[in-house]
Amino acid sequence: MLGILFEMLAGAYLPVSAFPKALQYLAYLLPYTWGYDLIRYYSFAGRWQTILPVWQEWAITLVYAILYTAVSRYLLGKAERLAKRSGLHVI
Repeated sequence: MLGILFEMLAGAYLPVSAFPKALQYLAYLLPYTWGYDLIRYYSFAGRWQTILPVWQEWAITLVYAILYTAVSRYLLGKAERLAKRSGLHVI
């Protein structure tokens, strides 16, 4: 249910521009928002009015990808160290 809520907020079902301003600002924090907007842009052969210029949306998507990759690598390393200290790596 939480996943569907995030999809709705990111604009999977309705364009983000149809939301109230407060929800739009929340949607801009989600990486899915920019992906959905780019998918609409390319699906309509460039005739979709994007939130920001296309190159900026690609840049935001790239920054999110780098950020989430770095955070996930850090957290995975932390979980592996904890597993080794606890003896869980033997299982």
